[in-house]
Amino acid sequence: MFEYFFTRAFKILFAVLFGLLFGGLIVMWLWNALMPAVFDLPELTFIQSAGILLLSKILFSDPSFGFDRKCGGCGGKSRHQHWKSAMRAKMAGMPEAEREALRKKLSRCGWNQESDEKSE
Repeated sequence: MFEYFFTRAFKILFAVLFGLLFGGLIVMWLWNALMPAVFDLPELTFIQSAGILLLSKILFSDPSFGFDRKCGGCGGKSRHQHWKSAMRAKMAGMPEAEREALRKKLSRCGWNQESDEKSE
């Protein structure tokens, strides 16, 4: 068990360091090729470009880092599948007249319960 976590931590650390190194070099190369000529700005060092890359990652990325916090208890289902199963459960408890009215209303949005049931 310890070996698995150690290996995984090493892979993550390696990926982060490689991404920072490679991304920092690309940012430095692009900045130094374009910005001094276009906007008369100074050239960057590698540390400055890595800092800009890290700052842009913090400012412009998804704060959940790709983890879906809203659907954490869905048992591995996507958010869409979770919504569909909840909707089916809701429709199962409805009287037939309400169910048909809701089906007609949802068919305008492109949702067809019969085709979804056949595909599963």
